[in-house]
This record gives sequence, structure tokens and C-alpha cells, in this order.
Amino acid sequence: MAERMTPSNLAFIGEQVGPKDDQFKARRRRLFAQGTPVFRRAYLARISYGEPAVVSVALCYRYVESIEHELQRGFKYMFGSVRHGADLYDSMVIGEEQELELKKVCNPFYEAP
Repeated sequence: MAERMTPSNLAFIGEQVGPKDDQFKARRRRLFAQGTPVFRRAYLARISYGEPAVVSVALCYRYVESIEHELQRGFKYMFGSVRHGADLYDSMVIGEEQELELKKVCNPFYEAP
């Protein structure tokens, strides 16, 4: 089961890079590019949060505008929450303000056409 939490003191540290990370990004790019567009941009970032600070790697993504508006109406709690799962990386839906902070230290590995 995945654990979802909204961390305090969230900070974006930088881009996660390495051979396995690059393979992960390449697989995700292909997956995101198939079919109906769902994601606008995706990042693989090192994040820090909580007291005491925990450092983690998270797949951070923005949905296309239509999906994001629906989430904001019904599931606003999802924005900024970190989802811990059995995967190699945590995941996080980010909003516009968080993306502006993230872009200061990390480039997207996927951007919708």
C-alpha cells in the first residue's frame, strides 16, 4: 500500500541523475508520449521535507490543464503531497507555484508537445 503525506518544509534540492535514473526517464518519456496527453511536464528531483529533514527522490509531474482543474476542484489535497510506494521513487503532483520553485534547480525530462 502506498502512503500519502503532505510534508512540512518541502524543498527542491536538484535533479536526480545517473545511469539508472536516465533509463527510468527514457521509459517514462516513451510512456507519457503514447496515447492521449495526460502530463504537461515531468521531473525526477531530489527533495527534502519534514522535521528532521528527510531526503528523497520524487517523480514530480504536472497534469494537462483539464485534468489539473478537475483535481483542484475535487482533490486539492493531492498537490504537494508525497506518495511513498513500493516503486524506486516517490511521486508528487505539483502545482504552478511548486513548479516555479522546482524549475530553479531541475529541468523537466518530459514536456508535452
